[in-house]
Amino acid sequence: MVETLSVLCPAATVIFLVAEGVHSYEGGTFWPNLSVEGISTNQQKIVGEQFRVSLMRLRLNTFDDVVEHENALPFLTPILLHGGIPAYCANAVWERLIGEMREGQEDAGRLMARWRRYPYLLQGVGKPAERFIFHGGDFAVDLIQRMIQLADDVATLGRTQALDKGAVTLAADAALPTYLAEELLSGPSEPRRLGPRPPRPRVMLDPYSGDGPRLVLPPSPAIPGTWRIFWKGRQETFRTSSYDERQIPLDPATAWEVTFLSHHLERTTTLGPMENVPVYVFDDSGELARNQTNYRGDSVLVLASRGVAFFTDQDLTTRVAEVEELPGLAGTWSGWQPHRLDITGLTEVIVMGGSQTGEPLSEVVAITE
Repeated sequence: MVETLSVLCPAATVIFLVAEGVHSYEGGTFWPNLSVEGISTNQQKIVGEQFRVSLMRLRLNTFDDVVEHENALPFLTPILLHGGIPAYCANAVWERLIGEMREGQEDAGRLMARWRRYPYLLQGVGKPAERFIFHGGDFAVDLIQRMIQLADDVATLGRTQALDKGAVTLAADAALPTYLAEELLSGPSEPRRLGPRPPRPRVMLDPYSGDGPRLVLPPSPAIPGTWRIFWKGRQETFRTSSYDERQIPLDPATAWEVTFLSHHLERTTTLGPMENVPVYVFDDSGELARNQTNYRGDSVLVLASRGVAFFTDQDLTTRVAEVEELPGLAGTWSGWQPHRLDITGLTEVIVMGGSQTGEPLSEVVAITE
C-alpha cells in the first residue's frame, strides 16, 4: 500500500507528513514519533520516496538543491522545509526574534538578510528552523513578518490581556498557526516595545456610503517620516503628519503595499483581498481584516466582485443569507458589491467567483467564533 501513496493520494501524503514534521519532529527524531503506527524502519525510505514523488506530481519544491548542498537527509529535509518552523524549534525562534525586535528590527526581509549574512545569530534555533529561514523564500519572509506582527500585538496588549484574548484568536488575527501563538504566550520572553510605536495604516470601508475602500494613514507625532504607497504599478509618497490622518481613495488591486519610512525604521504592510477569489473581508468596524482566510462571528462584511457567490454547502445549492441589503458602489468600484453575510451556525463558506479569463475560481473559508 505505501508503495502507491503518490498515485492514490499525493496531496494527502504531503499534507500528512508535513503536519507531522511540524508537530512530531523533536531533536533530530521524526519517524518514530509519527502519530500513526505500522511504518517499519524498512518502510520509512519507501514512504519518504513516495513523499518526494508526490511533491513532483503536485509541482512542489523538492529542495533537491538544499539536500545536495548541505548533504542533508533526502526525505526529512523537504518534509520539514515545507512545514516552516517545527513546534520543537518555535520557542528558540521566538527568543531570537523578540531580541531582534528590541533592537529595532521589524522588517522581515531586512532581518532575514541580516541572519543570512551573519548565520551565527541563529545559533541554537535548531537546524530545521535555520534551513527554513535560509531556503524558505517568500514563504519564510511572510511567516516571519506575521510573527513580528503577532509579537507586536502581544506587546501592545500586554501578556495578561493577550492571555485573556487567547492563542487561537491571536493566531487567527495574524493568520498564523495556533502553536506559534501558544509558544509565544508560554515562553519566558515577553514582547515589549522599546520607544514609540510606528503608525499602522488601515484600509476602511463604509458600507453605506456608496464609496469604495479608503487607505487611512494615521498621524505620527513621535516618529516623523514618509509614507510610500505602491499598487497597480504606480507609487505615491506622502509626508507624515503629527496631528492629522490622511485618507486616500483606493482602486481595486490584488495588493496595496504601504511602507512607513523614517531615519531608523522601515516597515512595509501589504493589504489585499482573498488569494483565490476577488473578495475583500472586513471586520465589524469596517477595517480590512489582516486575515483574509477565515470569517469570524455571526456575520461578516465582504466586498466582492459582481458574479461572486457565497454558498453554505459543497454542492453549491444553498446561498449564504444576507443580514441586510447594502448599496452598490460608484466609480472604479462600480463592478463590486458589499455584502453583510449571515454566518450564524455555519462552519465554512464556499466562495465561487471567476477570473478575468472566465475560469471558475473557488475558495473554502473556515469560520471561527
